[in-house]
Amino acid sequence: MDMEEIRDFTDPEFQEIGVNLKPDTDIWDEIAASAEKEGMVCRALRREGAIAGFILFQPDELRSRTGFFTRPVGFIRELWVRPAYRGQGLGRALVEH
Repeated sequence: MDMEEIRDFTDPEFQEIGVNLKPDTDIWDEIAASAEKEGMVCRALRREGAIAGFILFQPDELRSRTGFFTRPVGFIRELWVRPAYRGQGLGRALVEH
């Protein structure tokens, strides 16, 4: 499945995927600033030209106390699939990514 990175959280299409917020809130600007500051990544899947689902995650690194080894890890901040596309494996594909 092809995924694309979302960098502009102010894009109306991204805002219209089911999150009900008051139009005058700056929440999307806050999400974008937080994502950039904390190194988060947002990937989306499209179906029929529209965003069908997305995952917002933060890559990180697990280090042993002695510093002998490191292992890449991640923290999922958000995972969402449009109701019409649920049950088709999109959530699994996003998590596996």
